[in-house]
Amino acid sequence: SIALDMKDHSFLTLLNGPKQVPEDAVERVSFYSETGDETLVVTLYYVTQEGELYRGSATFTRGEAGCVSSFVLPFQSFRSFAHNASDRLLRLLVEAGERRQECLVCPGLKRYLFYLNAFAQQDVLYFSDVSREVKPTRSSGLVGGKHRTFYIEPQTKLQGFTAPLLDSELDWAEDAVHSIYFEDEQGHTVAVIDNDFKYTTSPSELPRLSLTWRPTKPNSNSTRRVRVFDRTFDKTYE
Repeated sequence: SIALDMKDHSFLTLLNGPKQVPEDAVERVSFYSETGDETLVVTLYYVTQEGELYRGSATFTRGEAGCVSSFVLPFQSFRSFAHNASDRLLRLLVEAGERRQECLVCPGLKRYLFYLNAFAQQDVLYFSDVSREVKPTRSSGLVGGKHRTFYIEPQTKLQGFTAPLLDSELDWAEDAVHSIYFEDEQGHTVAVIDNDFKYTTSPSELPRLSLTWRPTKPNSNSTRRVRVFDRTFDKTYE
C-alpha cells in the first residue's frame, strides 16, 4: 500500500525533495522503523573559497524497532567537518535505510517556527524576513464628564515570509499552514492568525509563504493603567 511504501522509503514529512534551510538550522527528521537496524547518516557537501567541492559525513545512532525515531541535525557542529573555517556548507543529504532527504543551505533564511506536521512530528518553518508590529488596544469612557482612556494593552503581531518555495516544498508548506500547534525559537507557544501564498509577476518564480502569528504568553509588562482622576476629583461632589 501507499502507507507501507512511504513508511519504508520516506521520512515523516510531506516534502517531495530538497528543503531550503539556513546555515545554523535546527532541522529535525523523523522516521518509523520496524526493525531498528537503519542508521541515520548525514553526508555534508562543502565548497572552498577557490570553488573546490568536497564532502564529509556524520553518523547518528540507530532508530528503535517499532518506534518513531526523531533526530535533531546539529548544523552548528557540522562546521567542525569543514577543512577550513572559510569553507561553506552547500547542502547535506540525510539517509536512513532507503529514506533520503536533501537540505539546501540558504544563507538568507534567519528566524523560524516549530510546528507539528501531518504525522504529529515536529518540523521547522524558516523565514527570510520577519516584521513585528505593536498596535495598542485602548479602553476609554466618560469619567467626570470627560472622555478618558483608562486602559492600554499593546497587541504584538509578527509576520514572516519564507524564501520562494521550491516545487518540492509546496505540499510541505500547505501542511504547515494547517497545523494547530506552533512554537517560536524560545519554545513559547504562538497562535497563527493568518497565512497567504504571495506570488510575484515573474512567471518563473514560485510563491512565498506568508505567516502571521501572535504570542500566546501574556506579557506582565504589556498592559498599562492610566490615571483617570486629576486633582479636582475629591471636590467633584462637594
